[in-house]
Amino acid sequence: TLRNSTISKEAAGQNGLHVELLSGGAFGVIAVQNNTFHNNGSAGVRASVGGTASIGKIAISNNIFTGNTSGVDLATNEQGGIIFDIQDNATINGEQTQINIAANDPLHYDGIGPTMTGMIRNNDINLNPDSGAIGVWIVADGDSKITVDVTNNRVNDFGESGIAVESLGGTGQIHAHIVSNTVTTTASSSLAALYLRSGDGSSGESNLRCGNLSNNKMSAGVGAEGDYSLTQTSAATPLQIQGLLPVAATETEVAAFVAATDGAPPATAVATPGTYRRATCETVTLAAWLENSPLGAPLLARAPAAQPASIRPQWWPPLTLHAWPLLQIL
Repeated sequence: TLRNSTISKEAAGQNGLHVELLSGGAFGVIAVQNNTFHNNGSAGVRASVGGTASIGKIAISNNIFTGNTSGVDLATNEQGGIIFDIQDNATINGEQTQINIAANDPLHYDGIGPTMTGMIRNNDINLNPDSGAIGVWIVADGDSKITVDVTNNRVNDFGESGIAVESLGGTGQIHAHIVSNTVTTTASSSLAALYLRSGDGSSGESNLRCGNLSNNKMSAGVGAEGDYSLTQTSAATPLQIQGLLPVAATETEVAAFVAATDGAPPATAVATPGTYRRATCETVTLAAWLENSPLGAPLLARAPAAQPASIRPQWWPPLTLHAWPLLQIL
């Protein structure tokens, strides 16, 4: 547990708090609460696992993040797993992506990958509109699986996109419930307030991206593709939308449906050509445990399948060793 502390001015490339398991083992519960992370050279808080390692629960709540390169970075690699709850952080300010959730699979198409499950809720994120930054970036690479609930967050002055959710280059999946978020920017040329992508054009990929959208207030400003932007690279990488009508929709129909889910109309939406389908997205089934349990819990089952170059920037920097200031593992 790390509480009521101030961690600031770590050197370039260093994190304020870094929790890491490279190959195996497990943490139970890690609580990071009521702290200030200021002007650290990399992330304010970073947690990463590799091999078959896991974090049963990391709860990051009621902290202040200012002047860090990024606020919260969480990553799983190989067959690792993390359950997370990022909530009620009233100040997350910085130049680059401030909440980064990355499941990185070094070997695609083998039916095995890392998993991440959790919630991002009630956070207030402020960026620099000239930086090209993303407020919340969630990426499942290869055969990874992420199930996430993104609810009631406020993202202001993003540069590229406010919330971006992507499943790329393998057989992996993302199931995302994105509800009641307010996302705005003054950037002169952004991509979208909400960007959803399934696939990156890799040979043989069959990624799945399922989104449940409701009552968001998305505003991408002038020069954007749209308030919402949807991309699926082929029929083999379906981008599914919960409640979609018609059940099999054209790009025009899915854009109209998604725009109509916005809580402050009129909103605009664009979609790449293709057939989009209705589905019921998986949910974060550990909600009560995340709220109340003082103990760890088993990870969800791992998802079933050369890491291609993304058309967008690499989402996770190389791992670095770091001291663990004031960290007590319970």
